[in-house]
Order: sequence, then structure tokens, then C-alpha cells
Amino acid sequence: MELMIAIIIIGVISALAIPNYRKTVERAHRQDAETQLIALHAANHIYRAQTGQTYLQAPTALDIDAINNALGINLISNGMTYSYQCTTPFSDYTATAIRQAPATAFTITITNLGVSPGYSLACTPAGHMACD
Repeated sequence: MELMIAIIIIGVISALAIPNYRKTVERAHRQDAETQLIALHAANHIYRAQTGQTYLQAPTALDIDAINNALGINLISNGMTYSYQCTTPFSDYTATAIRQAPATAFTITITNLGVSPGYSLACTPAGHMACD
């Protein structure tokens, strides 16, 4: 009887702890992606200060290795797929981090806002545990 009570208590604790743990892990991935995208944004402003324009690339988006080489930074994928898109000098650019985990996929996007060092961060889909 005591063993059954102990098993029931462990089951109740597990039922409460596991969803909270998953949510915490997903939020950690989101925060990591946001930090890395902000670092990319800062590196692009340094690049612009040195060259007079934002970093351009071929018509296709850059992957993480090309971003690191082009801007001299060291983004770490950590389960995310990064891309960067800017096709005209002095224009806004968009960088994204996509998590392709089963049932927990989400996208973080950073968009440069004009010449100032401002930016906009967005997490989709709305209502996702990582985007709360």
C-alpha cells in the first residue's frame, strides 16, 4: 500500500513537472536565438560603419557558415537554422532562426529598422510555448 502511494505521488509530480520543463527548454532556445540574432544585428552595424553599407549577398539567403564568415562572428546553431537576407545596399535586412523540432517548431525573426541601430524581433507562431 505504501509503495502504491509513493508511485501515485511520483506520477502526480511528473505530470506537473514534465510540461513545465519542456516549456522552459523551448524558452531557452528562443532566448538563445534572440541573443544570436541581436549579435548578428550588431555585427552588421559594425560592418556598415566600416564599409558604409549593410552586408549584401547573392539573391539567395545566407546560411550560418556564410553569415559567420561574412560578418566575422561566431553564431552557434544549437538546434536552430539561421538565414540572412539583404539584397540592396543601405536597406533593411531580415535574419531568421528556425527551430525544426517535432511539434515544437517556431521562428524568430529580426528586422533592421532603417539607419538607426533599432530592430524588431518577432516569434511565430503566436501562442507557441516558446513565444509566450
